[in-house]
This record gives sequence, structure tokens and C-alpha cells, in this order.
Amino acid sequence: MHIIAGKFKNLRLDYPKKIRPTSQKVREAVFDILGDIEGYSVLDLYAGSGAYGIESLSRGAGSAAFVDLSKGSVASVRANLARAKSFAKVYKIDAIIFLKRNKLKFDLIFLDPPYEDQSLELIDMTSSAIKPGGTLVAEAPKKMDLTDTGSMKLVDRRVYGDTLVGFYRKLK
Repeated sequence: MHIIAGKFKNLRLDYPKKIRPTSQKVREAVFDILGDIEGYSVLDLYAGSGAYGIESLSRGAGSAAFVDLSKGSVASVRANLARAKSFAKVYKIDAIIFLKRNKLKFDLIFLDPPYEDQSLELIDMTSSAIKPGGTLVAEAPKKMDLTDTGSMKLVDRRVYGDTLVGFYRKLK
């Protein structure tokens, strides 16, 4: 697995054995849909290897934060950031606790929890950490029915094999 484009193009990423990394095909499609993210503040929730956040930094995001509870994932994110010679905040904390305590607001959030933990409630919870008009990219199993939530509008959805990707926009 490696970074697809930008200043870290072809950078090899390590990842813990027990995670389901997002395929390069899916990541490439997601970034094609997102377009220019220059200067964005990015949050990579359930970061795993940090691929989404590091890809964002590679493509010009202004900052990134990574959240994961797993010691192995946090170590992988830190190692991958070091390999990229890039600095970012890495939080070893449960994503839900982070969302409840967090005061920061982000332009773009990637939400890719273990499929068994994915829920519309979790998607709605991210609204507290996203700027108005900001984007949430949520990965889920293909069988999940993604819909609007109380504060997040589903603006696009794509299926790649067994993976469903929902693009949400924060309402005011």
C-alpha cells in the first residue's frame, strides 16, 4: 500500500495486521471525487495506517489529525508520518470519546471504522467536529443503507466491490 499522488507519491505505508486497509482503488476514487483539498484541515477517524490523512497531506491539506484507539494503529500512523517527514497530531483515544471531548473543527473528515461499528448515529456524531459546509467521507459495508442524518446530508454514494462510500455535507 502506498500514497497515490502529491508530494509523498509512492511512499510505502505500513499498517497493522488486524485492520482492513482501504484499497488504493477506493482511495483514488474518493480523492478524484473530492477534488482540490488545498489548505483543508483533515481528521482521519479510526485511522488504521493513516492512509487517508497522509494522502490528504500529500495532496496539499494544511493539517491533519489522526484518531485511533489501537496501539498498533497509532504506531503505524506515527511511523508513516515519520517516513513522510510530516508532522501531524496523533490521538490514541476512542473515536467516540474524541468526538465528545473535541473542540476542533475540520473541513474534511474520513470515517472508516470496523464495519461492525459503522452506524448512522456515528456519522451524525461527526457533525460536532466538522465545519459548516464541510465534508464527511464514510466507508461502510455495501449492505448498509446510508441516508441523511439529523445534521448531515448524503450528497453522493458510490460502491466499490464490498465497500460503500458515502459523501456527506454538514448542514449549517
